[in-house]
Amino acid sequence: MNRTAAVSLSRSCPAAPVVPAAQPPLDIDPLTAAVAEQEAKAEQKTVKSLFEKAPVFTYGSAREDITDPGMTFEELRIAKADDFPELGEFIVPKDSVIDLGSVRAGFTPALTLVPIGVLAQIISFFRCYMNGGEQFEAMAHILWDKREERFVVHIPEQTVTKAHIDAELSRDDFPEDRYLHYIDIHSHNSMAAKFSPVDDEDERATRIYIVVGRLDKFFPDIAVRMSCGGAYLELPPGCVLEGFGALFPQEWHSNVKPLSRIAPPALRPLTEQPEAHSRFWRMRK
Repeated sequence: MNRTAAVSLSRSCPAAPVVPAAQPPLDIDPLTAAVAEQEAKAEQKTVKSLFEKAPVFTYGSAREDITDPGMTFEELRIAKADDFPELGEFIVPKDSVIDLGSVRAGFTPALTLVPIGVLAQIISFFRCYMNGGEQFEAMAHILWDKREERFVVHIPEQTVTKAHIDAELSRDDFPEDRYLHYIDIHSHNSMAAKFSPVDDEDERATRIYIVVGRLDKFFPDIAVRMSCGGAYLELPPGCVLEGFGALFPQEWHSNVKPLSRIAPPALRPLTEQPEAHSRFWRMRK
């Protein structure tokens, strides 16, 4: 019985044949693999050639190789300051900058002040559009002539209303190697000399911007700011505009005698105070 049972058990459970595991089908396109390999090699070659090339300085239409790749941006700006005077220092405040907390915003002009005569001509031009029953804005550009080293005024073609200027700037073709677009100046007729949200949208280029308001007064109001890539900083007008000056005959001084209207207080020791003061202290004792 035991033997039969053993034989029956052996027959009912035959040894399972060894079957190799199924392999996933290979889905590789030889053409795709070859193209990917070539693209990877081309990318590596491009990166290598990019780092082997010398750095290039580009500004406007100028393009020059930088012979010293270790030069900092500030050193590069100083080296190009004579050829590009507009590369002065434009420093504006920025939010969320921790590492540059010691840098103060400001403007260091590389050019001379705009003469008062140039400003007077522009203001007279602006006032021409306030005659009659309507008032209009107007715009002017102040350019620096590098060859003659003087400021020139350009009036672009423009369509104007009381609160808007639509200027056609694509027709202005001034050689960059001679002229520098330094200042945009526009009027607000009898309105306040304040930069509007429309001005914020339009005045994005890195240069000086001026708005002249209250042209109905004898002396109009003037506001000045610089834009550094669309970040703004208000400036005193004297940073870029020449004032009335301080030239007058020296002999005028001889007829003016300034008198101080405020007499200095008389300081005495406590022992020399008036009698009333002494009585006050005796009463407290």
